[in-house]
Amino acid sequence: MSDKIPVKTFKEEDVVIGSDDYEAAHLSLLRSHQNEFTRYVIPCFIAPGRCTDPGTLSCSVHNTLYLEVHCPAVKPSIVVISDSGRNVLEFGNISLGQSQLRNVTIQNVSNETLDLSSSLLDPHGPFQMLNALRTLDPQAAHTVVLGFEPNAPKEFNEELEIRCPRNTVSIRLKGKGVTPVISLSVPDGLLDIGDAMVSDSVTSTFKISNTSELSISFKLKLDSQSPLRHGKAQVTPRYLKAFDDSAETQPHVVGPSNYNGIAVIDCVPAQGVIGAGESKEISVTFSPDHPSIHYADVMTVEINNGDQAQTIKLEGRAWPTLVYVRGFDELMPNIESLVPEREPEEEEEAKATMKNVLLTFKSCSSPEGFGVAERILDIGCIKSNLQTKKSSDFYFENPKEANEKGFTFDPMKAGVDIGVKRSVLCKWQPPAGHDPNTPVVSSTVLTIKADITTQYKILLQGFVTTMPQAPADQQPAPSKEGK
Repeated sequence: MSDKIPVKTFKEEDVVIGSDDYEAAHLSLLRSHQNEFTRYVIPCFIAPGRCTDPGTLSCSVHNTLYLEVHCPAVKPSIVVISDSGRNVLEFGNISLGQSQLRNVTIQNVSNETLDLSSSLLDPHGPFQMLNALRTLDPQAAHTVVLGFEPNAPKEFNEELEIRCPRNTVSIRLKGKGVTPVISLSVPDGLLDIGDAMVSDSVTSTFKISNTSELSISFKLKLDSQSPLRHGKAQVTPRYLKAFDDSAETQPHVVGPSNYNGIAVIDCVPAQGVIGAGESKEISVTFSPDHPSIHYADVMTVEINNGDQAQTIKLEGRAWPTLVYVRGFDELMPNIESLVPEREPEEEEEAKATMKNVLLTFKSCSSPEGFGVAERILDIGCIKSNLQTKKSSDFYFENPKEANEKGFTFDPMKAGVDIGVKRSVLCKWQPPAGHDPNTPVVSSTVLTIKADITTQYKILLQGFVTTMPQAPADQQPAPSKEGK
């Protein structure tokens, strides 16, 4: 005895319009339906008098009209068989710059070969039909590929008609464009990677957070690796102050390159996908091969294959020794030559080196007297695997002459631990009876003892002006270590 397939029955209250079972049953009826013709005769009774309450007027059979209605029920030639026969194609929420594909399958349920055609979609809209229609044999099916690429953050609706000689199938297309939103854990768009020793490397991190409701793809691009880098660098040098206000002559941001050809700054990962509400940590590695304080680059964060979201300026400094000093006046243009500098010989490295630097003070003159001019020197000790020394010391030698002319330094001497930066506050208070038309000149020596002993002969200059001195963060950019 053969097994019988159980028949599933439904009650009227169990039927949910729009459910998968409902749509599948509707599709099954369309495919199995046979052509039929139904004739309905509807009597219409006419009664004389005023129309008041229905059924109160008397009707005469002699005043009866008959309405004959013909209802031909024709089986469709083509039907949608994908997604249980639904003719609504939902693309959902899609980020701007991304695209989504959906398929609709059309079947020829007639006994004839049919030529298919379609209506035109908006050529400037987000919906596209990506493959051509073809001739369908009886009971054959064809899959139509449709794409959705939103160009604005709003909802889109459009109707596509698939036509054959006997009937037309309408497919409703729906989708919504969503603007991708990211945030970077980098204040003011500037990431200072820090200070490193030559031939060593330091790493800094930041996070990219996806604050939108959809996942996004990102790609990091560095200006130093752009083929347009050299073209962008053809501008007037920044040390020509007369051209600073011209937009066409703004200095190029990318700093010097390594002599060995290896990238100075690298980012990992350079691309990836971030889910909705998630974050990705990016590691930025700084690996210089010669001393310079002008290392810089610009990172562009592109999302969804082309949309430029934000840019980050990357900065770093490389030093030949464990301890560095920043804050002196700039004595030369900050554009470096491509010719490698001469490396000191081993015999010279063992001796203490003397470097000449300049520190200028500008005191503001007012009716109350002369103001105090301040400058800050940063002395740091780099944390490096190339050195075993754990700390360093610095002190000012012979400051008596400078003190008599109003120059003071705080602290006069101190130690700097590994990985720590200490600030030295330098002040100039013009002495009583000072002639404001005469500049004050003095000098002192700053000695730093670390892996090697380095001395800085600081030329101190004081001027009296009628304009207040610029804040510390607006002082001229610090120069490379004195020669």
